[in-house]
Amino acid sequence: MKEKEKEKEKEKEEKEKKKKKKKKKKKKKKKKKKKKKEKEKEKEKEKEKEKEEEEEEEEEKEKEKEEEEEEKEKKKKKKEEEEEEGRRRRRRRRRRRRRRRRRRRRRRRRRRRRRRRRRRRRRRRRRRRSHQTKQNIELVRITLENQAILKRLRDRKATYDRKQCEKDWQNSRNYVRNTSRFPVSNQEKLDNVRNNKPLRITQNTPSS
Repeated sequence: MKEKEKEKEKEKEEKEKKKKKKKKKKKKKKKKKKKKKEKEKEKEKEKEKEKEEEEEEEEEKEKEKEEEEEEKEKKKKKKEEEEEEGRRRRRRRRRRRRRRRRRRRRRRRRRRRRRRRRRRRRRRRRRRRSHQTKQNIELVRITLENQAILKRLRDRKATYDRKQCEKDWQNSRNYVRNTSRFPVSNQEKLDNVRNNKPLRITQNTPSS
């Protein structure tokens, strides 16, 4: 029995040893795989870096080319601008000369015109002063006459209106009816009309 047990134990131990060996192998394999992967990743990274560096170099070359072209264009523009500036200066000089001449001519003309105008004004004023006083006197006289005429017309109109109102009242059909119906005497009505007092409005009075 003892031997059997010993054998069993041995077998167990061997099995465990085998298991441990397997585990170790697996671990080693895993480690190897990891290392491989890491190496591959590093290689890829290096490749990407190289690519980026190449791209950067190409970009720098392109930039340099563009800068050279820009400098050439700037030089061209400078030359053109200098030529244009020379032309502009000449044009400006010509324009200034022309303006000066025009201004001088205008000033001379203005001075002449002013002198002529002043002379004319003086002459006119001398002639006008005596004439204007006469005109003013005439205007005042006319306005006074007009005012007097207007006053007369107003007075006439007022008297005419009163008389007409009286006639209308007498000629109206309601004259007799009103006297018979209401206790207001005819004389009172006539007096009211003459004195420009408001009529006592009755049922059948005419609107005068």
